[in-house]
Amino acid sequence: MKVNSLIIILTFLLISSFNLFSQETVNKESPINIVSLEASTLVYSYSIKYDFVFNSSTKSKPFLGIGVQYYPYTISYENVYTLFPHLGLLYGNKHFFEASFGASLDFKNKEHLFPVYLGYQYQSQQNFLVLKAGLNWIYLGSDQGESFFDLPAFLPLPTFAIGFRW
Repeated sequence: MKVNSLIIILTFLLISSFNLFSQETVNKESPINIVSLEASTLVYSYSIKYDFVFNSSTKSKPFLGIGVQYYPYTISYENVYTLFPHLGLLYGNKHFFEASFGASLDFKNKEHLFPVYLGYQYQSQQNFLVLKAGLNWIYLGSDQGESFFDLPAFLPLPTFAIGFRW
């Protein structure tokens, strides 16, 4: 018993005498949080989104996000609310190219879409302003009954957003 406690004490003293350098090598840049209000045209939708951007010293910054979308009218239903988890990549320093993929989950009507977003994002460094413009590409399959001409198609939805970051 005495030998075990002596080994534990000596191990603790040995470990505590080392300088721990691991905290100095950790990236000290804090992550970026973005909240934005977004509107799409053609198939009108409005959304509130939150993005958690993993900040790094490189130009590419991955992010995770979640949002709530509202569609006043769709081809099949009216007043549709969807949950929108997404992940993507920002590339740039102040002016970013943004690419993301997500799922628009409509639990009430059991219709799920998987949009791909490609666009531009501007982040002001001084006053926390974020502006976004791009295209949301939504796949409409002929089996869903949502395609206008009974063929599978990718429908581009012009999208604009304004938000803030901290």
